[in-house]
Amino acid sequence: MIKKLLLVFLLGVLYSAGVFAGIHTVQRMYGCELQEDGTTKGFFQDAYDGQDFISFDKETQTWTAPVQQAVITKQKWDAERAMNQQWKGYLEGICIEWLKKYLRYGKETLERKVRPQVKLSDRPGSEKNSIVLTCMVTGFHPRAIDVTWIRDGETRMDNAHTDGILPNEDGTYQIKKTIEIGSDDKRSYACEVDHGSLNPKLNVVWDPEEQTYSEAPPSGSNMVIIIAVVIVVLVLVAAAIVGFVMWKSEQGGSWKVGYSQAQTKESSSDTSSDTTPPKV
Repeated sequence: MIKKLLLVFLLGVLYSAGVFAGIHTVQRMYGCELQEDGTTKGFFQDAYDGQDFISFDKETQTWTAPVQQAVITKQKWDAERAMNQQWKGYLEGICIEWLKKYLRYGKETLERKVRPQVKLSDRPGSEKNSIVLTCMVTGFHPRAIDVTWIRDGETRMDNAHTDGILPNEDGTYQIKKTIEIGSDDKRSYACEVDHGSLNPKLNVVWDPEEQTYSEAPPSGSNMVIIIAVVIVVLVLVAAAIVGFVMWKSEQGGSWKVGYSQAQTKESSSDTSSDTTPPKV
């Protein structure tokens, strides 16, 4: 049935356009959507040479022709009532069943939550005496996220520029938001990040004295661990030095075995020329 549908489509397009030679492109897209509230959607549409040509309305089981050349195809397809019922059944039934099955198979991957990494940076702006502040958020999953620049802890900066949410190679996502302020601006600025993996939200404050920024400074517990590690290393180094000195002393004492006591001043003249080793 699909092959017959496509054949009629091609004949109708070529006949309507008066073109029966050359190379042309036909594109077809159909599928279904499952919303969070449980409602479903279905779509079926064709394009010809890169332009929308015809689409299916599953509620009325009729076709919509956005261009005049598609009218003949619309008339032919509207008359195929059995075929239109099959498409409606597919979009509302079989397609949704398969979509749910795929969602179950990929549940672990699709529902995983990965905490975002946040970095702030600044650079000279395009205007004189201006600074561009950039909030780079990356490595998060799922895709939905809200990133906002906040001034003085309460004013949301709605003029921030962004290229939107972009994919990373590992399946996570990234987004970058920038604002431009005066170089003499003494107010505080922070990048607020709200994501499903965060509770509460992240709030990273821009410090003009720093060059780079991380999500947050080391916590108190992390500092304790770092200090403890440093102390342990110092103790080990000190113990190694003491042990080496003791070992060296013991080795030095054994070297003195077999040596005779030094001569006194009175007898030194009699024995200074005697190189014969002492008899044992």
